[in-house]
Amino acid sequence: MSNKEVKRIRVESLESQRARVLKAIKKGELAEGEAKEELQSVLSEKFNRKYVQLVSNGFSSIFLSLKAIKGEYKKVLTSPIGTCFAIINAIKANDLIPHLSDIDSKTMSNDFQKAIIEGSEFESAVIPNHFGIQGEINRKGIADKFLIEDAAQSFSTSYKRKNKSDITILSFYPTKIVNGIDGGAILTDDEDVFKYINRIVSYDDQFNAEHEARYNFKMSNINAAHTLGSLDHLPSIEEKMAHNFERIANALQEKKVNVISGNEGDFKTKVLIKCDSIQSRNLLVTHFSESDIETSYELNWLCDDSHRSKYPNAKECVETTFSIPFHPFLKDQEIEIILKSIKSI
Repeated sequence: MSNKEVKRIRVESLESQRARVLKAIKKGELAEGEAKEELQSVLSEKFNRKYVQLVSNGFSSIFLSLKAIKGEYKKVLTSPIGTCFAIINAIKANDLIPHLSDIDSKTMSNDFQKAIIEGSEFESAVIPNHFGIQGEINRKGIADKFLIEDAAQSFSTSYKRKNKSDITILSFYPTKIVNGIDGGAILTDDEDVFKYINRIVSYDDQFNAEHEARYNFKMSNINAAHTLGSLDHLPSIEEKMAHNFERIANALQEKKVNVISGNEGDFKTKVLIKCDSIQSRNLLVTHFSESDIETSYELNWLCDDSHRSKYPNAKECVETTFSIPFHPFLKDQEIEIILKSIKSI
């Protein structure tokens, strides 16, 4: 636990979250109940998707989405770097083959153009939207691939921008701006994909032996209620975060410090700073630390050491980026500490 005055992340309880969870508890609707039905309807409308499957966490949303491929698209393209190992582990758990390609430094996600030019023989892709920045899902040349948009970090970008992915997955882990304590969702317009996932997500209604395994990945009603409580507050959270991002980014740009901002319309969930070198990054990290501000090296390698030289853009981003605190619960005093520290760079 960091002892810095301005911490990287802080999760607070919201009034609507408490009220909705308490209502579900009083009704005895812990595992199943009205909150799940309401959340499915809200997400379907918000993302303009026909079908929504609620699941227990972000990993299970990726795992089940890949399971829906059913061996048809075995070679799965994804990024060699990320903030966690959920995608890589989900690919391996499905006995599929991870194909890695270098990233686009602007989006921090897959560079499909480069992958195609280099002859990467991928048949499907899990496209991570890091830090609220949407990857190039609508890129020409990949329309025939099975595309899964990992929107675990880009809820507020992805619902506002329609894309050509076959599936969009969500995570409601507490550090996300839509917090369900835990949980996730799979959104699709493909009826066959939905029916398949809906059948294997649980064995509650299984009464006979079946050749294929089913799982225990259903979302609980309590998680759905907490998620709905987060969504009640989403407009005010988005307004506050957009305002604070602009203040911090403008202050950094005045000091000629580069902030990763993605594409126009991306709702950023991190203030990610990109430096010219490892040395300049270390100097800035030290500067913020001396101002009692916690920093984080957000990106990690997801591949073996021996393969890292294949991905120069990814290598540069891992070695030269870091984040400063940015989340829905930053107080005005904390913002002022950050701005004061930036001003003294």
